[in-house]
Amino acid sequence: MKKSGQLNIFLHVVILLSFIFGISAQENNRLQDIINNLSFYTNNSPPEKVYVQTDKDTYTSGETIFG
Repeated sequence: MKKSGQLNIFLHVVILLSFIFGISAQENNRLQDIINNLSFYTNNSPPEKVYVQTDKDTYTSGETIFG
């Protein structure tokens, strides 16, 4: 009975490790796809700029911009 219990634990560990290594192999491809897409977007998209016109040149902390 003791050997079958040890075999059972060993099989569970082997199955768990196979899932962990299988998942990490898939994540590397997914991670590389994300990196490639972000690089493509960064290189092929113009920068987005926002211009804000305010009524004063400087503001202090806590002061509202428009009021």
